[in-house]
Amino acid sequence: MILSKRTLSLILYLIFVILQPYSALAHGGEGEPIPDQVSLENLSGITLWLAQLYNDEKLLFALLVTFSMGIIGIILGFLTDIVLKIFGLDVSKIAHHE
Repeated sequence: MILSKRTLSLILYLIFVILQPYSALAHGGEGEPIPDQVSLENLSGITLWLAQLYNDEKLLFALLVTFSMGIIGIILGFLTDIVLKIFGLDVSKIAHHE
């Protein structure tokens, strides 16, 4: 039996959009709470600074993480561009001719 594209789309929609959020409620009881403070024992250098920043200034920590993820994404994009050029793939901007 072959399912039609519409039926398959409906089944996937039901699984991923409607039924998926209920899987988060399937654990049964109360979960472990998210820690509000991080232990600073055995930390030094940048890890100590990041832990202190998380404990004291959550908004600043979130902004730092968001900014650093953007910078890392840009760096990875440029490195990927360089590697693809080494393999002979041109990944420059596409010229639109209208």
